[in-house]
Amino acid sequence: MRLIVLLVFTVFFSEALFAKVISTPKSGKVIEEDGSIHLGWFDRPFSSISPSMKKRAWHCMLLTNTEVMVGIFVVKTSYLSKSFIYVTDVKSGESTSFKQMIPLLNAATIAPSSIHGESYFSSKKHKVSIKNSEHAQIIEVQSFDHGHEITGAFSIFEEGEPMVSVYEVAPGKFVYTHQNIMYSAEGKIKVDGKEYLFKRDNSYAFMDYTVGQHPYRSGWQAAIARGKSSDGDDIGINLTAPLFSRSKDWPSVYWVNGKIHYQAGVEFDYNNNNLESTWTITSRDESIFLTQDPVTAFYDILNLGIVSNTFVEPLGSFQGFIQSSDGKEITVENLLGVSEYYFVKW
Repeated sequence: MRLIVLLVFTVFFSEALFAKVISTPKSGKVIEEDGSIHLGWFDRPFSSISPSMKKRAWHCMLLTNTEVMVGIFVVKTSYLSKSFIYVTDVKSGESTSFKQMIPLLNAATIAPSSIHGESYFSSKKHKVSIKNSEHAQIIEVQSFDHGHEITGAFSIFEEGEPMVSVYEVAPGKFVYTHQNIMYSAEGKIKVDGKEYLFKRDNSYAFMDYTVGQHPYRSGWQAAIARGKSSDGDDIGINLTAPLFSRSKDWPSVYWVNGKIHYQAGVEFDYNNNNLESTWTITSRDESIFLTQDPVTAFYDILNLGIVSNTFVEPLGSFQGFIQSSDGKEITVENLLGVSEYYFVKW
């Protein structure tokens, strides 16, 4: 049975242990009726997430093909509803975006699980709906602002193993996450009259459903992309590292033809003063070396003192190699996706 990294996090994410992937319990509950909680890495998503874990939550989608990249985000905290969408033309780098943040009011709802229910944001100017089932999701967006109009509808279909984990970020504080880049996508999106089509044979999606009791000061770096290797293998990456951890053994994952592989010790190098310059992603065991030269970036920045947010997603292709855990060296030249820098006080 394969070994993966299981992190038992403190406030500083300071410990790393190895453990087996666990079968998701038949109850589908992260927290059982007796108060016990299932911690670790799991083979399938949970169907029941305790409301006590949803202090901070988001449901996000990244959809792309060789023509366009679309980011769709719904965020909910105890005091804030937020949503944003961006549509970026891959060839020209031109981007249209919409953001809305509504304090206190319940404009946003995060679904009770990533495999059923609906996550949505609804206001007069902006509507997002993400309807969930176990292996597929339906997404609809509609935004009107500053003379721009964005409308779209998509279906996405699971094509590979999911990444599912439950971990402790502080004593008695837990986070649940379900992520997967191995989705195909079909549908269309229209921006000010220009229409982009998504077909299952050339379009993919990344999904991130995360709920939990995150620390007040949080942050991470990431690289998210998918494409073909030089040998024709279907490759996806979701490589991450924390901003504040005392440990470098933060877990990352990548996929080869739908099979998930786990990787510890990923490190990021970039220019803090220019996040649109070259990013380099490596691993301490030298099994990963990737670079990205972004063509543009999406920015969502807010500074209200005790509450602040810096979210930047540079868009571009990744090149380099991955030495997979089963010994195969994979060369990639055009994995299309985003790097990500995120710092938040919430």
